[in-house]
Amino acid sequence: MIKTHNSSFQTGAEYTQDELIDEFLSDKKFIVGSDMDGTMFNNDIGVLVFLEKLSDPKFWKFKTSRFKSLLLPFKYKKVFQQGAEGTIAELEQKKCQFVLNLWEDICDLYRRQREILSSNGPKIHIHTPIVNEFARKMLEFDRLLIEMERQLISRFQGELLMRTRFFVDQHRAIVGELIRKVMARKADDNDANLNLAVHNENVSEYNQRIREDDLEPIDFNRTVIKNTNVDNFLRKLFPRAVERVITTNTEEIALGAINNSDYKYLSHRRTISASRLKMNGDKFGSKMDGMPIFGSRKVDIAKEIEAAKKRIFKVALGDSFTNDGPMGKYALNNGGVFVIVAADYEEARQKFNPIYEELGANGVGERMWYVEPTEIGEC
Repeated sequence: MIKTHNSSFQTGAEYTQDELIDEFLSDKKFIVGSDMDGTMFNNDIGVLVFLEKLSDPKFWKFKTSRFKSLLLPFKYKKVFQQGAEGTIAELEQKKCQFVLNLWEDICDLYRRQREILSSNGPKIHIHTPIVNEFARKMLEFDRLLIEMERQLISRFQGELLMRTRFFVDQHRAIVGELIRKVMARKADDNDANLNLAVHNENVSEYNQRIREDDLEPIDFNRTVIKNTNVDNFLRKLFPRAVERVITTNTEEIALGAINNSDYKYLSHRRTISASRLKMNGDKFGSKMDGMPIFGSRKVDIAKEIEAAKKRIFKVALGDSFTNDGPMGKYALNNGGVFVIVAADYEEARQKFNPIYEELGANGVGERMWYVEPTEIGEC
């Protein structure tokens, strides 16, 4: 079932996909653009690939100084230092200091794990206190940067710190291997769930600043969950729509995820618009090739598809206000719909309400649709 943002029939009323498609998408030909992570899949596949990479000895081969600069390049570090000093009004002082402390902790853990591998061989296990805490703090580091992305993007002209910067100096094939492992994992596999936490024994031995009281443990599910609500919706539109995956993730990860899932009917490379890493010969570089496909760049992609296909971009699917909101607003302005994946309907309505407030006079309430993510076991 689908809930609308502010239905003229009944606020928050539930409808079937068929009812709303018949009412608002009766056109014979149009363009559909869907986000991938958190939309087509309930997981952030970039995070899952990164966690998989922790078991690769090559990940731990960077000199610690190189890893530190990859994790937080100097220009980012400088901004967080200024934020921690209270000289950047739009950045929260305590949060900036927390990011800097995380950065130092993560790098100290990286250095220690690198030393262990050098002396004891290539065995790595994510349940050991060092790697486990490293993973927990990396996830928190990413979460905070995403939380502050609007302020950071304005300072760096749309540039993002992509997790895939850690693929630098490696071949494309490594991504294919990792994504296959990620997509093959089943809910009942022994390693499907991870408990990631801060460990007391690391505090004094490895100079950790952020402790158990500062960062709670999490149970992290590594099973990729296809959103059947989104899949069913895309399949219903497929015969008469040009469907594109428009994702911030990199092309290699996006194509691998699609090819190794029930979405493989969208597997042609030309159906995927994704961010790209620069190449140094046949190996990845550390920087993006052009701007990442984020926020307003998704609208640019939509317009490019319109020009090439001579059709109107009428359907956007996404889960992020900052990243997918501009694409959704563009579809609404074109008389189309914005399908929002959200576990909590009321919370999502509040988050996406600025779009409704801006465009509400055009009757967009019935064309902002909310669908729930698929739970484990529903696929």
